[in-house]
Amino acid sequence: MQSKLSFSLLAGSAARFNHVTGFTQLTRNLTILVDMQNHCLRSVNPQTGQTAPYAGRCRKTGLADGQMIGEALFNHPNSIASYKGAIYVTDYANHALRKLVAGSVNCHSKLGSVSLSKGTYI
Repeated sequence: MQSKLSFSLLAGSAARFNHVTGFTQLTRNLTILVDMQNHCLRSVNPQTGQTAPYAGRCRKTGLADGQMIGEALFNHPNSIASYKGAIYVTDYANHALRKLVAGSVNCHSKLGSVSLSKGTYI
């Protein structure tokens, strides 16, 4: 059977994502997934399978700080980690590291282009 990538907030096997690239488990009932091609973060309850938007506006791309739901925008979020009460997300196409804390998303640092040729590592 061919996989059909899309977007759906339904529960369990009816939920649809478009290229999940990472996750972090915050509590027993709260896992945050990076839905890269839908340009957002989604929460999943592993116990019930229920999904919901967590940060960014799914299927809308851009770079905007603000409230996690409704204001903040990502452009191909990629990796995710939680540390000391904050969530950090690499925002691939915006070349930025984003920090989520207290219900809002902020640009933690803006990265330039990285060259890994000739042994240069960043």
